[in-house]
Amino acid sequence: MRKINANWKNIKGFFLAFLIVALAFLALGVGTLGSWDSVGGAYELRSKRATESSATQSPSVVFRLSNPPMQDDSGNMNLALVGVYVNVAQVYAEAGTPTTLRIERSGSGTSYVTGLNAVIENFYTEVELDEEGNPVESKNTTPVAKDALFRFVSPFAIPESGWSVSTYSYIRLSVAESNPNVLINEVVFVGAELSSDLTMGEQRYVIPATVIEATPTANERMEDARQRALALVDGSLNYDESYFRFDDTSC
Repeated sequence: MRKINANWKNIKGFFLAFLIVALAFLALGVGTLGSWDSVGGAYELRSKRATESSATQSPSVVFRLSNPPMQDDSGNMNLALVGVYVNVAQVYAEAGTPTTLRIERSGSGTSYVTGLNAVIENFYTEVELDEEGNPVESKNTTPVAKDALFRFVSPFAIPESGWSVSTYSYIRLSVAESNPNVLINEVVFVGAELSSDLTMGEQRYVIPATVIEATPTANERMEDARQRALALVDGSLNYDESYFRFDDTSC
């Protein structure tokens, strides 16, 4: 009987320890995401494999941005995109193996301007960094988003002048070829108002965005693929400008 009681005490002890650890992770996750329903659903963004035909386009999601109405309903604001915030849930690779996201812009949704890349760290990264934690200089230095999982980061080096939403209303998001697939919780586009002389204001705004196209998987209809990709923006308008840290890139 003593042995049974001792075993039972050990089982209760292990269970209590497991419960404490589980609750700690849950609290950390909720605190990092901001709220229970902040990011809504998630979407797996796949990359093109090296074995696929050169004619095959990389899987992607295309967003259409729009200028929100002014508060007095006198027309629409004139915003410039200054930040693309992503909340990544998982990189489908071993810890230490990062993935590279790419954004491209277009005024028509057909022809895209050469885009920007950003490395998303997978718990830690094997990308070579200097003493200050920045990527070792190369011809095309790519920003590295550190501690990027389960929180919003703005890793893309968009120019300080921004990208006018009126000029470039289409943004295409993809994973660089042969990089690990990535599960993304949410994408939020942030802008600043442009005055008539194109001076950028300090106030930041969440830019309304919708998904107009997503690459389908095998035997999937285009509309079904688009509907799945809507998970990327299903919670974006729950945020206001105060949620994000606009004074840095969260990298």
